[in-house]
Amino acid sequence: MTSRQELCELLKTAFNSECVKPSDFPQLDLYIDQILTVFDTALGCEESKEKPLTKSMINNYSKEKLLTPIKGKTYPRQQILELLAIFQLKNTLPMSDIKLVLDSIRIDENCPELLTQLLEQTAEITVDNHGLSDISSEPDRKECLKLLLEMSRKAYLYRKACEALVDQCFEQNK
Repeated sequence: MTSRQELCELLKTAFNSECVKPSDFPQLDLYIDQILTVFDTALGCEESKEKPLTKSMINNYSKEKLLTPIKGKTYPRQQILELLAIFQLKNTLPMSDIKLVLDSIRIDENCPELLTQLLEQTAEITVDNHGLSDISSEPDRKECLKLLLEMSRKAYLYRKACEALVDQCFEQNK
């Protein structure tokens, strides 16, 4: 089993994981493979078989009209920002809610600047080692399971809170 110190380091690494930011992308239109390369590089997934974003995902987002319509083979800044927003929101919100949110902010003429600012700000968010103060110096499986269940519960509660925010702040704009 791992020690408390090793568990703290493991969680610290996970809580401070890299994310993809608008500043990771050049200020020009990109082909889909270039976008995927930036995602893989920023998230340290170049060698991994499990990719954070794939061509199929992007095509599905386009078919579901989560992205503004694609013209040609390159993706302008607006669509790259939308992909970043979808990437951040997809683990928390259903696609229908993400579409609602993106549709409601696209009407703002400053949408690209707004998305850039918000995505850069949220990229700086990290999490402290919450809940580790109760873990013994040599945690057993029971303590690790307790921590897993607590973090899963918190993730679920945050998801419910996000859904409530969408209902409250974006449903009116339909």
